[in-house]
Formats: sequence, C-alpha cells, structure tokens
Amino acid sequence: MSRVATYLTKQSGGIGSETGDQKVARDLTPLAQRNSEVRDLRRGPRTILRLSRWVGIAVLAALFGSSSSVCHAEPMPTLMKALLEVFPEQGGWFIEGPVGTVPGIPDEVRPFFECPRVIVPEYHKIDLAAGKVLSAGLKLPVKKITRYDRKPGVAGLPGFRGVWCTGEEKPVTGFLLLTPNENRYLLWARRCFYPAFAVDSIQGKIRDAYARAVADHLTSVDYGVPAAVPPAAAERGLPAWMDLYPDTVGSTPEQTAKFDSLMGVAAEMKFFGCSGFTEIVPTQAMVDRFTSAASETLFENQSLAALQDEYRDFLLTHAKKSPVITLSGSGFDSLATGWYIFAIDRYRRVRVAPTAEPGVAKKVADQSVKRPILTNHALLFPDQPLLAAGRFEILVRDSHRTLRTVTAWSDHFFYSPRSTTMKQDIVDRSDTFLLTLGHLFASLKDMGVQLGGLRLRKF
Repeated sequence: MSRVATYLTKQSGGIGSETGDQKVARDLTPLAQRNSEVRDLRRGPRTILRLSRWVGIAVLAALFGSSSSVCHAEPMPTLMKALLEVFPEQGGWFIEGPVGTVPGIPDEVRPFFECPRVIVPEYHKIDLAAGKVLSAGLKLPVKKITRYDRKPGVAGLPGFRGVWCTGEEKPVTGFLLLTPNENRYLLWARRCFYPAFAVDSIQGKIRDAYARAVADHLTSVDYGVPAAVPPAAAERGLPAWMDLYPDTVGSTPEQTAKFDSLMGVAAEMKFFGCSGFTEIVPTQAMVDRFTSAASETLFENQSLAALQDEYRDFLLTHAKKSPVITLSGSGFDSLATGWYIFAIDRYRRVRVAPTAEPGVAKKVADQSVKRPILTNHALLFPDQPLLAAGRFEILVRDSHRTLRTVTAWSDHFFYSPRSTTMKQDIVDRSDTFLLTLGHLFASLKDMGVQLGGLRLRKF
C-alpha cells in the first residue's frame, strides 16, 4: 500500500495557499513498501574493512591528521583547468588534485605533494604525455621537464619515479606526470614513509631501502612482470603499518547481523519535515531544495588500509572492463542501461563506473550468479575526500536515457560494519548523507540532464 507524504513550510499566513518553499515536497510520492520489501534492493557489493583496525594507524591519524588538508569544496585551480584542456579525461587521462602533505616531507619534494597530477593510463605513454606538454604552448607555461622515471629517486623521496614539469621557480609551481603505479607510490609515501620519520626506533637506512623496494615493485607491476612479489615491511624489521599491503580484517557475523538490522530500521527518510517513507519521487522544487541544502564538507574514505589492495586489483583486472568515466553531458549520453556508482570530488567533478545491481552481492557470495566486474567509490578519486558518493540507475529506451533511481549508498565513505560509529552513521547520519545528493543533482542539471521522475532512496 503506497503512502503519500506532504511537506508544509512555515509562512506568515499559516497553512493556507502554497507559496515559495511550500511547494517543495507537496507531491512527494513514496513508491517502496515497508522496509522488508526494500531490504533486498538496498545492498550492493561491500568490502568490509575499517581503518581503525590497521595496527598503529589510529596513532598516526592523531599525529598527522586526515588524508587532505582541505576540508571543504574549493574552486578548481587554473592550472588544473589548463591540464584538462591538454589532457581530456575522455581520452583516458585523469587529472587529480594535490595528494596533500604531512609533517616530515622535506622542502625539496613538498611541491610533488602540493601540485596537480596527470595520471597517464600506461607507462609507455609517458613520452606521449611529455610531448603534449611541450606542444601545449601558452596553455601550459612549462620551462623545465625533469624525468625521474629514467633516473629514479630524489633527495627526500627514495625510488621516486615520474615526470616533474615546472614553470616559475619562485614560488615553485608545476605538475606531475605519473603512471597509476607511480601515483600509488606517492600515496604510499605520504601515508607510510613520512610518518615513519617521527618514530625514533625506525632506522633511516632501513626505512629508505624499503621505500626503494616499494618503488621498484610498483615499477615491475607497470612493466607487467609476472608474479611480482611485493616487499614486506616486517621482513625488514619495520612496523606493519608501513607495509604496502597491510593486513585487514573483515566483519564478524555478529557485526554484519547488527549492520543489517540497523539498515532496516533506518531505511525511512527524514528531511525537511518529512518522514515515514522509504522511497520517493521528488518534485523539481524538492530537487532544488536538496541542491541548496547540500553541505560543502568533504568526507574521508573509512577503508584507507585497503586502498592499495583495491587499487592494484582494479588496475590488473577491472580498469579496461569497468572503466571510470568523468561525467559530462556527452558522457551521460553514453551510459548504457544499468547501475553505476558515482563520486564527486572537492572541485565538483563527477566520476562514475558500472556496478552491480543492489542485492547482487549476496547472490555472488552464494555463487548463484557470476561475479560482476566492479570498482568502488575509493578508486574514482583515489585517496581523495569526496563531497558526495552513491549509486544511480540508468534506463535507456529508444536512445533516450532516464535517471531512474538514486541512492546515497557508499560502504567506503558512509557505512561500514567495522566502524566504531556504525550505529550513529546509519541511524543518526544517514539522512545527512542523503542530502549530499544535492551535489549530484546540481551537476546533472548543469549538464542538461532531466531529473523528472527519478526515485530517491537512502540505501
């Protein structure tokens, strides 16, 4: 039995004829039945990992802060805009913002962590990328190109490979050309190498030797060396949190059961004075209200300990079969019928990738369907905080694409059975997470995508 939710805002004349915001949710139409009927629809594939289980990471987080010095959305820098013109992401290049810095990074290499990055899809295209930089002319005012990929290592960053393109020297401005695995090394160095400087028991020579071993291993992966064995931190007497692939722990059956129970309880939405429904078709006025209510706060990946494992697996098995797409008007028009995950970064860019229909994950675990080719939210903008993350469904009929269903589900950024704040995330914060969809609505509107008739759910 369907239910109708009505929203009335305060006005000087009381509850009378509708004006202004009174129209915001007048025609909300819940489509889902009770929680038991939507339970099978809400769940997608989930890697059940938690940063707090990474040995020593809680201490490091307290010492060195979050993964980004930026806590809110910001305008895209001029240099990044120029790079997007020279390296269009539709061509397979990816332009990323700064990795971010932590205490301990020497001044000589600090610019590497504070500059934009061009992720070159394959190592043999580095020369092509360098050539594009040289031919860009005034679009990219580069005065010097330094090839660390040919002579690895730089003072303060052993084993580093990449191409450093610089303009004016004071202050130092520039950007990096990196393969995906060279980018992985930079992410590892920030998370694991530089925090080790603050630990007196770690010998500098051993620490630096391990950094070179990590860089060499990732280069082997770039070159396609079969069965490249990653170096283990413990074998060198280093703490486990420095490992390129730290051990992670899955959720217990008890945690999963509690998680499922809480998800069922919290499926009903509560926002703008409305409540008592699990799925709605919002009016345009409600979509506009979501857009204006979306917070500028960035959310961090809760499963950072698993990032390198996930990044490696994606590059080796999924990247070509499940490509990441930076969405534009034309990009939206290329999407096929099916489900997609999406993520929105600090610069309000939207990236998407194909995913399984919600509910398929359990069938995959039961081996009743073939495992789908998947990526996850953490890999759309690797090691970067997000404004919003979720899933949406596209329906294509007669070459016309319709945004059919949208949710704010993300196991990496919002919900995890391993989280010590699992109950608060699901029961207290899920409606707040839902409001982040305003960023998606705003971006799609700018692309000219029609939003009428979409269905909205939490999970």
